[in-house]
Amino acid sequence: MQTAADRPTTPTVGSPAAVLRWAPLTGIATVVFFAISVIASSPPGTGASDTAWTAAYTGSHDAGHIATGVCLVLSGLMFVLFAAELWRRITRRGLADRRPSPLPLVAAGVAAACMSVGGMLMAAPSAVVSGGGPVPGADVLRLCNNTGFALVAIPGMLAAAIAVAALSIQGRRAELFGRRLQVFGFVAALILLASILFVPIVAWLIWLVVLAVYQLRVPRAT
Repeated sequence: MQTAADRPTTPTVGSPAAVLRWAPLTGIATVVFFAISVIASSPPGTGASDTAWTAAYTGSHDAGHIATGVCLVLSGLMFVLFAAELWRRITRRGLADRRPSPLPLVAAGVAAACMSVGGMLMAAPSAVVSGGGPVPGADVLRLCNNTGFALVAIPGMLAAAIAVAALSIQGRRAELFGRRLQVFGFVAALILLASILFVPIVAWLIWLVVLAVYQLRVPRAT
């Protein structure tokens, strides 16, 4: 007869086990916040006139630019949490005398920092206007937007590529996932090297969703 002590326990909502069970959702949250940051703000094109740039930072447009900054900060934070949870599982599955390198955590932290600073730069002009200040000149608006995007797309996504590649190597060594996911991670990391074109960032978002769903579906043995 099975006693109460022998029966498997189901994690209750809010318990540490339940929190860890759903921790991979931070990967999907990363994608959601990043997508909102892109949709919320639509700055003028590179060749737009000074009038167009000034108009884009007045009136109801301010909320969208501020939302972009906030969502990029949240997206970066979620990415760090996702990388930390994946690394924790890798560490638990690895050998006790072979602790994995913390490189993925450092790289994820750098990516999050670049995303946060870039987002704040993009939102800064709107924050000034919302606080009652004058609309900055068109050149300042271009500088804030272009520098913010460059921070996200170049050092931010380069760091994200390093985190993806390192986690792919470590996850395979720890047998947390198979060769296909490892190769997929390498491909995503390589594509991210061209993130200055913006579209390659989609590879990172797809990788996050795939890894999040995979972790939610497999038994949590770690």
